[in-house]
Amino acid sequence: MRRIVAVMLLLVLCCGLAGCYDAKEVDDLAYVLAVGLDKGQTNELKVTMQLAVPNALGGGGGGGVSGGSGGGGGKSSSIITVEAPTLTSSLNMANNFLSRRLELSHAEVAVFSEDLAKSGTIEEYLRGMIRSREFRPTINLVVCKGSAEEYLKSIKPTLDLDPAKYYELTFSAYRYTGLSIRSQLEEFYADMESSGVQPVAVLAGVNKSKPPKGAQSGGSGKGDQSGGSGDSAQGDQSGGSGKESQAGGPQQEAKPEESTGQSKGRPQPFEGDYEAGSIPRTGDVKGEIEGLAVFDGARMVGEMDGEAATDYLLVNGDFHTAYKTFADPEVTGTYVVLDVSQKSKPVRRVKIVDDKPQITVQIAVDADIQTIQSGYNYEDTKQLPILEQAAETQLKDEIVRFLGRTTGEFHSDICGFGDHARGLFLTWKDWDDYHWLQRYKDATFDVGVKVRIRRPGMILRSEPMESSGGASRR
Repeated sequence: MRRIVAVMLLLVLCCGLAGCYDAKEVDDLAYVLAVGLDKGQTNELKVTMQLAVPNALGGGGGGGVSGGSGGGGGKSSSIITVEAPTLTSSLNMANNFLSRRLELSHAEVAVFSEDLAKSGTIEEYLRGMIRSREFRPTINLVVCKGSAEEYLKSIKPTLDLDPAKYYELTFSAYRYTGLSIRSQLEEFYADMESSGVQPVAVLAGVNKSKPPKGAQSGGSGKGDQSGGSGDSAQGDQSGGSGKESQAGGPQQEAKPEESTGQSKGRPQPFEGDYEAGSIPRTGDVKGEIEGLAVFDGARMVGEMDGEAATDYLLVNGDFHTAYKTFADPEVTGTYVVLDVSQKSKPVRRVKIVDDKPQITVQIAVDADIQTIQSGYNYEDTKQLPILEQAAETQLKDEIVRFLGRTTGEFHSDICGFGDHARGLFLTWKDWDDYHWLQRYKDATFDVGVKVRIRRPGMILRSEPMESSGGASRR
């Protein structure tokens, strides 16, 4: 009898293992690489989806520099746009005219237009995304200046055949540029519902600028300033002509007021003095990222430049490494470029004094000398502290300015100091009654920065350049 029962049980289990009623054939699916959300004209929402074209991607052969086309000359991705009342219903509507079923599990980025983010309705769509089994919790969240549809249409990579690879590499570039941040669905949603931190998102835009007549394209200021995003290797291919850009609209000359350098008192903008869409450059890919979008709950309340993104990473301990430009403390009009990395996690302390938050932040960074334009001998142990002190002062001023904007202008604790303040309260009710997010605007900061330059690069000592007119400046 036991044998009969065991055999019957085994047969029942085998039937369950053999089931494939919900299987999805790879050839029957249309893979969504990116989703863009704008305010609709005929309906509540306009949803743009970038779909992979499998035949083009599979026939690439090699190289991957064919302007986003496959080996057979076809496009590697296709753009469709649907207006619908909700994000989910747009998928149903799109499936009515696509031959394959939409699959979102491989989507790399969700782009929200600036108008939609500022309206505060972004929460409605994020709730659906976080609940859905199809959206990965690690999908990148982006706010685009202008139209999300236009941004997705502007992504035509020349260095990567697969647009998904382009997105993956571009949104991880903050690790070596420091000019953008990491913003993913699960983190953004958790911060949106937190009582101790506010969310931030990557800031994107479509570049329509061209360099001024007679000037070289691909950057600003001195030759060693880092900056730019995306496929920077192609930055000078377009030659700055006045032709219509592929992203839509004529190219315009870059204007100094489009950078934030003047407001900081700089004669030349640094690499971080730009927001996405205003980087002075040319190239086939018009979409770019730099800076961050600041939120108060589910509503976008402002945007900040690439320098602020660096400060955000440093304050939160997420900074990896990047080239950073500093004004030469001894020779006016020249710059020193340091390869900066964060030595350790920052020390952050919060106190409540007279019912107001007092926040202390101590940051330590290591640096290697990359370029000394003046040729001044900062490699000398007696001169090196001068450069270290100048770097500390500049970094401290930048971080104080950044934190001051989060309190005075945005009233948004995007750095999560509230998570440290929570431990000062005995019960959750005491913490809840304090209303940290409302009190944050009254916070004061004590910022300390320690810079230690460890290596001079491949030159051990700088010497003045000799010419027929004599030695140049030290």
